[in-house]
Amino acid sequence: MKLRFSILFLLGLTAVVALFVSKYQHYNNRQTATQTLLFDGGISTVTYGIRRHKSNSNLDCLDFAVIQRDRGVQSQTNYTTIRSHSDKYHNDAILSVGETEIVLPGNTQLHEIVDGKYRTIEDRIPPDLLLGYIASKPKDPSLDTLLEFYAKRRGNGR
Repeated sequence: MKLRFSILFLLGLTAVVALFVSKYQHYNNRQTATQTLLFDGGISTVTYGIRRHKSNSNLDCLDFAVIQRDRGVQSQTNYTTIRSHSDKYHNDAILSVGETEIVLPGNTQLHEIVDGKYRTIEDRIPPDLLLGYIASKPKDPSLDTLLEFYAKRRGNGR
């Protein structure tokens, strides 16, 4: 039995496969940034990585956020290093905690280093909330005040 495929059928099949493959990568490359916040007690930085969805901004993804804060100093130790790779979709960051290096993003989204003490929390937040928090110029930047900000935005007063 001979199989015959018309050119029209092969073109149609190619178009379907091309559409499927183009939808496979739903996100643009990860945008990584560090922003410095000055507050009454010292200096704080927020380093984060966000992937923007190609077609639906409601599906944007905050891959990681690191809040670093040192009280009462005019300069800050930077614990986070952003790395760029030749693969534009996989920029990441290294969080150095003592002798340990943590590659971000990882399983935990939210990290904090306050006066050299490291902690994480398991909560997850959307990227627009983190950017709103940074824009609000919090008086005491921390994971706790970030979650309070989130609770107020959601209106449940956590």
